[in-house]
Amino acid sequence: MDELATDLPNQRNRYRRLSEIAGQERQRFKVVIAPFIDELHRNSYVHGDVHDANFFVTEDSSNFQLVGFHWAGPVGRTHYPMCLDRQDIRRPDDAQDGTVIQTLHDLDSFLYQLLLLPNAFGSSNIWYKKLAVKSVK
Repeated sequence: MDELATDLPNQRNRYRRLSEIAGQERQRFKVVIAPFIDELHRNSYVHGDVHDANFFVTEDSSNFQLVGFHWAGPVGRTHYPMCLDRQDIRRPDDAQDGTVIQTLHDLDSFLYQLLLLPNAFGSSNIWYKKLAVKSVK
């Protein structure tokens, strides 16, 4: 497993949490993160906890690390834990205690928390629907 160099000042490709990066600056990471989530889903896995604090990215936008795989598992057989945090982390309405984690939940969280789309959950945005349909296939 790669070690995340988050506190070494002279590290060339130092990692930092995506949650530490301002809104518009996050857009540049879409090109490296979106294909990974798509690949995860095409291999029939869900992450279940896709949010900005679980991504570490390099300063030059070339690489990232996704952490927090404690809820991840096969599509259709993986459930959210009981006492799901819905107060501090915004989640899709149907992501509830003990329910099945869906690929669409990962996409909703990615679009809302990483790309900062204000109406990602239940969005009527055409781009959002195209990405969701493409990634779920």
